[in-house]
Amino acid sequence: MTAPLSMILDFDPTNDLLIPPLFIGSLILYSILFNRLNNKLYKNKINKNRNRINKIISEKEFYFDKLEKESLVPMTYRNLYALDRFITYFKNGRADSLKEAINLFEQEVRHEEQINELRIMQQLQEATYQKANEATTLGWINLFVRR
Repeated sequence: MTAPLSMILDFDPTNDLLIPPLFIGSLILYSILFNRLNNKLYKNKINKNRNRINKIISEKEFYFDKLEKESLVPMTYRNLYALDRFITYFKNGRADSLKEAINLFEQEVRHEEQINELRIMQQLQEATYQKANEATTLGWINLFVRR
C-alpha cells in the first residue's frame, strides 16, 4: 500500500512547527561534524609533517643561539624598526659605525617622544582654550539674561 502523493506533500499545521527546530538541529549537527572533520584533517597534516616541523624548530633555535652569541647589535636594538633605521643610516651615509647608528637612533627616538609630548600639550591647550571660550560665552549670556 502506498500513500497518495497529496498526503505526502500536504503538511499538517502541527508538522509545520517542527521544521525550524529540525533545520536548526541539522545546522548544529553539520557544524559539529565539520569541526571534527576539520580537526582530524589538521591533526593528520601536522602528524604527516612532524619531522619537518621539528627540523624547522631546531634550526630556529640554532640560529637564535648563533645570533645571540655572534651578533654585534645589542639585544635592545634587535627589532625590525631599529634594524631598519640602522640600515637607512648606513645607506644614507649618516653613520659609519654601529655606535654612530645607535646614537642616531636614540636621538631620533627622543625627538619623536618630545614631538608626541608637544602634540599632547597642544591638544590640552586647544581643549582649555575651547573651555575658556565656552565659559566666556556663558558669562555673556548670563549677563544679558539678568538685565
